[in-house]
Amino acid sequence: YISNTTPKMGSVDSQTSISDFDKEEMKQGFSINTSVIPLEYLGHKYNILDTPGYSDFSGEVSSALAVSGGAILVINGAAGVEVGTERAWRLLEEAGIPRVIFINKMNKGVHNYEKLLYDMKEKFGKKVAPFCIPIGFEEEFKGFVNVVDLKGRIFNGESCEDAPIPEDIDVAEVRNLLLEAIAETDENLLNKYFSGEDFTEEEIKQGLHNGVVSGEIVPVIIGSASNGIGVRTLFEMLYNYLPTPLEVNGGIKIGYTTNKSEMLTRKVSIDEPFSAVIFKTIVDPYMGKISLFKVNSGVIKKDDEVLISNKGVKVKVGNISFFRGGKQLSAEEVRAGDIGAMTKIQEAQTGDTLCDKESPILYQVIEFPKPCLYMSIIPKEKSDDDKLSGALQRLMDEDPSFSIGRNYETKELIIGGQGEKHLNILLNKLENKFGVNAILKEPEISYRETIKNSVEAQGRHKKQSGGAGQFGEVFIKFEPNSDEFGFYDNIHGGVVPKTYIPAVEKGLLEAKNKGKLAGYPVINIKATLYDGSY
Repeated sequence: YISNTTPKMGSVDSQTSISDFDKEEMKQGFSINTSVIPLEYLGHKYNILDTPGYSDFSGEVSSALAVSGGAILVINGAAGVEVGTERAWRLLEEAGIPRVIFINKMNKGVHNYEKLLYDMKEKFGKKVAPFCIPIGFEEEFKGFVNVVDLKGRIFNGESCEDAPIPEDIDVAEVRNLLLEAIAETDENLLNKYFSGEDFTEEEIKQGLHNGVVSGEIVPVIIGSASNGIGVRTLFEMLYNYLPTPLEVNGGIKIGYTTNKSEMLTRKVSIDEPFSAVIFKTIVDPYMGKISLFKVNSGVIKKDDEVLISNKGVKVKVGNISFFRGGKQLSAEEVRAGDIGAMTKIQEAQTGDTLCDKESPILYQVIEFPKPCLYMSIIPKEKSDDDKLSGALQRLMDEDPSFSIGRNYETKELIIGGQGEKHLNILLNKLENKFGVNAILKEPEISYRETIKNSVEAQGRHKKQSGGAGQFGEVFIKFEPNSDEFGFYDNIHGGVVPKTYIPAVEKGLLEAKNKGKLAGYPVINIKATLYDGSY
């Protein structure tokens, strides 16, 4: 709204949020999928990837981080540093992504800003640097002082505007902490700081930019999104301090040859051969499969033929577009550093590498969190039995952080996800997108049986059907064992012919699949064949 992309401000509560466009997101009132919001502000383009905050949907965060140059960590000021905040911080640290912290809802219950900053410094370290001092608290919150620009921003009831710094606010201490952090990013600035010289405005901006890009400084800004307070400052922060695609890793993307034997590089430039990574798949019942991709190098145009290098498959790209939430904006081309979308490429999946067929390259596969909760899933109606597996498979194209498997012992279809909320949302998607009603239940346990003591047993085979007939006898000792199964031949004198000994082992392997206690597989046994006759 503030960038004039939309004429009316969206709201999650009224189900008009541009990024939470999915029916399930509207119903639940929170983000479930990563959505892309391309927009322009003061002549600069930004691709905002809005990811879910709940840890049950952390797979969406993983895919977004794989293509992001910077991050905004949004904190609910009234709730403070939550468990999800700490998890998101860890993911950002592991990925080495520069970030800005935006404390939202300053008008909804933040009465101790200093304590909130102290908590952040305690959990995230000294790199956390406040850029703002609030003017008023809770319902009285009406703006802030920007300690970098040394100017106030006041909400006038409709929008924020520049204002003088209130006389009762002392910015000296906070500004000094900020200048100290800037000084530590450069040796010349450090010498200047200790000699008591003032930094120029350019030195401050450059020092902050270098510190944020290297991860040594994490700016903290404040605001109230519903009132539009702090959003323009956030845009300025993104432009001035977060890295452009040319600055991330020096503008170099690292990949490999298709057989992974040799490393390759691509510059983030339109002059390089085309290469891209699919980081998100949307399964739409009407539009089919939509693949969102980040272009690492070169340019992709409508009707180009490209290679899916990890599959060795060539595909023709029909329409390409930009997606803004759920809206498709047609495009003729998508260039290096930008994010685009293509539809109805059935072979394409999340994590695939797209590239110029004459210059193959393979990028690292996106790593998704492994499922940690497994449930049995069954259709409510028998008529949906055949449709269930196919619908689940299509949902897995959209969300690789859950898994599908069949337990052949219990004859159950098992799905695994990140938590109870994750699996319940999948059930709702099955119903809303594919018309399949299903229920979850606790999986049956696949028990195992074993023996506690050593025992000797005799096995006899006798068959008389004319002629000489058949007779075989074996004596076997069974003992507890640390390995799952061990078979040992201790036959002397040929009482059991060598040609039949493999058949004895095969018979034991068949028999151990169904134990005597309850019919479950038998494990941790050692079997020694020590005598017999024939």
